[in-house]
Amino acid sequence: MYTLKTIYKNNLEQFIDLGDSFTLINPETSPREFKRTLEITEYTELDGINYFIVFNEGRDIIPLWKSARHYIKQTSTDIDLNN
Repeated sequence: MYTLKTIYKNNLEQFIDLGDSFTLINPETSPREFKRTLEITEYTELDGINYFIVFNEGRDIIPLWKSARHYIKQTSTDIDLNN
């Protein structure tokens, strides 16, 4: 099981259950997939999106904002998504 932890600039923390699997869409390594995902959401490239996470068998898409810090937690292991 994976959980996305987001910490916003105002120190608000949000946790979202990603389930057993997810896809991280990176605009640098998967530009076509990033553009396609951008087109099916209400967001624009100017919104400051770093990545997209797709989960729940493709039914849910979450943007990862450049202005926030994001971590994916698996049990007691953190995967740092902040370069």
